[in-house]
Amino acid sequence: MLAGDITTNLAGGVLTITGDAAANVFTLTPNGGNVRVTGVGTTINGAAGPTDFAGVTSIVANLNAGADNVTVQNLNLISLTVNGNADADTITVNTTTVVAGTTTLNGGTEDDTITFD
Repeated sequence: MLAGDITTNLAGGVLTITGDAAANVFTLTPNGGNVRVTGVGTTINGAAGPTDFAGVTSIVANLNAGADNVTVQNLNLISLTVNGNADADTITVNTTTVVAGTTTLNGGTEDDTITFD
């Protein structure tokens, strides 16, 4: 069973990801020179399967409601922002992810888990 949908928008090198009210689960990984967004039981812009984005320099993820789970692995970025918002979210950033500028991880209003793995 799918757990909601995330929407994505790429503008000026910034990939913005917005969750819905469901418990969204997704990963952000490299695929060649692109950033791949893979939903795990979660659709991306209404479609199943991974979606690749070229020219991504920064990521802003607004998870919104639902006990969301996002994993960032092996990316090279200028900035990374993840806003958990409502419910108990899990945010994992793999230590091989390189962020040259600012990393901001906001859990939200519930008991969230933020891990550097």
